[in-house]
Amino acid sequence: MMLLDEFLLENKVLRIKQRLERAEILTGFETRNHYTIHGFGRVLFAQEESPTAGLILLQSARPLTLKVMDGEGNVWLYLKKPFCFLLTRAEVSDHYSQPLGTIRQRWSILSRRLSILAPGGTAVGEITAAWLHPWTFHCSYLGQPAGQVVKQWSGLGRELYTDADRFELSYPDSLPLEARKILLAASLLIDLTWFEGGKKGSLFGALAVK
Repeated sequence: MMLLDEFLLENKVLRIKQRLERAEILTGFETRNHYTIHGFGRVLFAQEESPTAGLILLQSARPLTLKVMDGEGNVWLYLKKPFCFLLTRAEVSDHYSQPLGTIRQRWSILSRRLSILAPGGTAVGEITAAWLHPWTFHCSYLGQPAGQVVKQWSGLGRELYTDADRFELSYPDSLPLEARKILLAASLLIDLTWFEGGKKGSLFGALAVK
């Protein structure tokens, strides 16, 4: 069994913490995202790869790849997001680069919505946060409740002046392994879509649909 498979099967609750970069604190400019993913007794990491020009000009709309890795640098999951001016989308693939599905933002005025699509394009799940509870995202998969992603309060200083966010992902024992991988990737995409760049402006990111 692969390390990520064991990690996701052993844990029903994951805590995702964005690492606060010193350069971002000192300059105020957006830097590439780094996350730690905490489960029971283990920690995985997620690291962004993106062009420098995208960080400066496009910010939240920029194309990027997030890699979920272990402490030795082995990559277990990929999230690839192309340039998205209005509605975000991302492809999720396993460590062999085999597609697991697509996460696509849906237009909505009164809620935040993501659809989960199987590799063939069939809709298999949805993630939604109501307008009155924009930090709590409820997940469904194959018509059944599939847990939730909750943005946690990071402290007044972090919330006002940085983009270093914290999330908790939880899911039921019955959720299939492949769906757990998609929800882990979706948790990272939620941060990139709705919580990045909120304290600092951007050329295109500030215009993107939130």
